[in-house]
Amino acid sequence: SSGINAEFIKLAITSSVSSVASEKRFPSHITVRELKGKLEMITGASMDSMKIEVFNDQNKSIGKLTDDDALLKHVLQPDLRLHVTDPSAANFEDTSNVEKFEMSKEDYDKKEKSTDCDSALIPLL
Repeated sequence: SSGINAEFIKLAITSSVSSVASEKRFPSHITVRELKGKLEMITGASMDSMKIEVFNDQNKSIGKLTDDDALLKHVLQPDLRLHVTDPSAANFEDTSNVEKFEMSKEDYDKKEKSTDCDSALIPLL
């Protein structure tokens, strides 16, 4: 029954877009382009701009998937790790480049503090 297993390739998926790693089985007869479509759903990276780097079980990079028309069974073997990067994606876990509104404590303390909430209430008639 190894023929049944040969129809699927088990791969680990990591991504620069999300810190969540997953292990998935993909049909071995699909193309790299079809794989990208599936990876888009898993990682959130856009299939049009994603780059896929392949790592072996020693965590050593062994190349990139660049041929969208190649069949998985011709370019991948089981138990490899695919690392998906998307140069066009926002990294939602990295907030270092996010513009923030910051105010010094002195400026905050200078702001007029209003504790009178009655003016905001609308009388019920």
